[in-house]
Amino acid sequence: KPIKTLVTAPLSALHSAWTYEKINDYYDTLKKPRKKVMSITKPNDLKQVQDADILVINDDKFSITSDPRENRYFGYLSERKFDLIICDEAHREKNKESNRSRTLVELVNNVNPDSYLLLLTATPICRDPNDLGLLLHLLDPKLFPKANLFDYEKDIVATRRVLGKYMYRLTRKELSEIFPLPNIQKIEKQFSLDPDLIKEYIECWADEHDEKNHTIKSIWRLRKNLAKQKIREITKEDGLIDYCINSGQQVAIYSEMREGVMNNLEEILSKKYPDLGVVRIDGEIGTYNKKGVREVSKNRTYLAKKFQDGDAKIILFTSVMGEGVALNNNTEKNDSPISLIRMEKDMTYSKEIQIPGRVDRKGQKKDITVYDLVVSSPELSKEMRERAKDIQERYDVYIPKKFRA
Repeated sequence: KPIKTLVTAPLSALHSAWTYEKINDYYDTLKKPRKKVMSITKPNDLKQVQDADILVINDDKFSITSDPRENRYFGYLSERKFDLIICDEAHREKNKESNRSRTLVELVNNVNPDSYLLLLTATPICRDPNDLGLLLHLLDPKLFPKANLFDYEKDIVATRRVLGKYMYRLTRKELSEIFPLPNIQKIEKQFSLDPDLIKEYIECWADEHDEKNHTIKSIWRLRKNLAKQKIREITKEDGLIDYCINSGQQVAIYSEMREGVMNNLEEILSKKYPDLGVVRIDGEIGTYNKKGVREVSKNRTYLAKKFQDGDAKIILFTSVMGEGVALNNNTEKNDSPISLIRMEKDMTYSKEIQIPGRVDRKGQKKDITVYDLVVSSPELSKEMRERAKDIQERYDVYIPKKFRA
C-alpha cells in the first residue's frame, strides 16, 4: 500500500542526497514508480507543501525552540501521520538535551509511536559507547525508557540485544548486487626522504631540544617539509599527476593541510594546467580562471559538478564532509576513471574509509585508483632503531624488540 514517509536530514544532505531527482533516480534503478517528493527548508514551504509521498525536512528546524510544542515545524508535522520516519546522519543525535533531539524524540516516540524508524549513518565508530544512548532510546523506548547516557557495563547486554535486532550493515558486496560499482585499486607511492631532512627528523623524534614546545613546533614544520617534498614529486614533469592526466584519468587530491599543502598545490597546478580546470572545495572555496586569478565561490555543488561533467580535470578537497557532495563521474558527458591522491593518511579509521567514499559513489562506472603518498628512508629507519634503546632508558618506556636495532 502507499506509505507516507518523513525524512529528517542536515541541510547539506538535503541538497545533495534527498532531492527529488536523487530519490527518484533510485526508484528508476529499482524499476519502481516515481514518488512525489517535497522539501521543507523555510516557513513558506509549509504553505506550499501538498500531499507528498516523501516529505523531507532540514533537521535544524527542530532546534528553533526548546519546547517542541512551540515549534511551528513540529506543529505542522504532528498533524500528519507517517508510516516511515528516516533520520539521516543519525550519529549527530548524541546530546539528549539539545532542542533537535528533544523534538525528534517527541515526533518519533509520542506522535508516531507505530511508525517504522530508520536511522542512517555512515560513521562507523562512536567516540564513546554513551553516544549510542539516544539512538537506543529511539529504537526501543521500552527497553531504554530514558534517553540519558547509560552505564556501559550495566546495559551492555540490552545494548547488544537492540543492536543485534535492529542494526543492519549494507556492505559493498551487497550494494554491487543492486548497482554497478567500480573496481578500486590501492597503491602506496613511496618517495625517498631528502637527506637534509633526516637530521631534523631525528632531532624532533628523539626530543634533543630543551626549548619549551619545540617538539610540537618541529612536528608541524616536519609535516610541512614532508608535504613540500610530496608536492614536488607529484607535480614534476612525468610525475604522478602527469601520468594520471596523460592516461585519461581525472584527479582528486585530498589533504587536511590547507596552508601547507592545498594553497601550494592549487597555485602550482593552476599554472601548470591552465586549460584543464582546477577546482577546490574547502572552507575557502574558489577556482582559478584562465588568467590565473582566483574566483571565490561558495557553491560546493557547482564546483563538484564541474568535476563530474569533466569540465575540470583536477579537484582538491580538504574535508570529507563537503556538504555531502559526490566527486564521482556519472553524467552523460563524462565517465572517466578517477585517481584519488591522499597527501597524508588519516589516523582516524572513519576518515580513512570516508575519503575514498567521496569518489566511490553510485554511478561511477570506471575504475578508481587510490594513491597513498609515503616518504621513506632506510637511513632514517636505521638511525631511529639505533637510538631506540637510548629512548627506552631515558623515558623508562618499553619499545618492542622489532623496532630496536
